[in-house]
Amino acid sequence: GRQTRAGKDAVFLNCESPYNPDSFDNHNFGALTGQFLAVVMQANKVTGFRELYDKAQSGPLSIPEDADALTRALIQVSRGYDWLFNAETAWADVPHGALPEQDDAVRLLTERFGEEWTSAMVQSFQE
Repeated sequence: GRQTRAGKDAVFLNCESPYNPDSFDNHNFGALTGQFLAVVMQANKVTGFRELYDKAQSGPLSIPEDADALTRALIQVSRGYDWLFNAETAWADVPHGALPEQDDAVRLLTERFGEEWTSAMVQSFQE
């Protein structure tokens, strides 16, 4: 289940992972969480965690309806799967096609956020 209680003023961000639910990689920053945060930050036009937190405290964040698809696309173009702790466990029982093809991923991200942002994300995740 999704967490609903924590410290005072906690902000929760939840996404669906393309990886096996029993895999620790569902919490892996390079393989999933970083990409999801990048999508949420871009959707909210913020550039830092503090700015994201402040925005969440002043009202609901904008989470795109297709955030899961955008996150999966960013995992593909940033090669987030290269950061998996245990690829065998992460992909166990996951249907083929959990991530979009590279061209489709680039197209989706570019249509939503623009070519400049998409290129910057690819570069920053691959450094």
